[in-house]
Amino acid sequence: TATVTGYAWEIISKPPESSITLTAPTAVDTGFRFSSAAGIVQGLDVAGTFVVRLAVTDSTGAVSTNDARVTLNAVPTEGLHVQLSWSASVNDVDLHLGKGTSPDWCSTSDCYYGNCTYSPPNWDTAAGFTDGDPKLDIDDLSGYGPENINIETPIAGTYVIGVHAFGPSSSFTATDVTVKVFLGGALADEYYGHLTSDDDYWTVARVDVAASGAATVSAIDSMQTNWTCY
Repeated sequence: TATVTGYAWEIISKPPESSITLTAPTAVDTGFRFSSAAGIVQGLDVAGTFVVRLAVTDSTGAVSTNDARVTLNAVPTEGLHVQLSWSASVNDVDLHLGKGTSPDWCSTSDCYYGNCTYSPPNWDTAAGFTDGDPKLDIDDLSGYGPENINIETPIAGTYVIGVHAFGPSSSFTATDVTVKVFLGGALADEYYGHLTSDDDYWTVARVDVAASGAATVSAIDSMQTNWTCY
């Protein structure tokens, strides 16, 4: 009786902004991983649909002919999930989420790398880190992201999404930028921009949350140059 002697996993499709690879493509079981500023991270990097396929070889050399595919849908669970990715591997691009219609960027009214990774700002006035406060998952120091900012249950008001071309100042490479906004796990809108030099700042869109919890997203699409964090 023939027995299985080899396994070959491959990624058939993934979101275009994903950079995942397989942890063990020739083992019985495999997983996903991606590289970030925090090192190699286990898991999926962006929201979307991922499809993997497995082919096996038996002791006679025969390869399976059935199309054994697994489809995974990565769905954000938070009330507000903002995802940033970019195309140039050498760049450090930062995601910002400001509170209010005209946020005081790089202050406690702004969730960004300087204050939102380990001890996020208090936006809902409740003690400690609670469901109304924002959180940046990873400050990714070189492409391609993602950087994600989440709020489990956003309080009523306006939030503004910004993207900063942080650097490197001497060798910034023009890069395409993608921002996706998810509300309650569903993709509400996506925006595509282009940063040409360091300290470009793209004000992407605003999210308006009503007292009922209903939210809407609308484009701003405004670009500034020589922008810095104060």
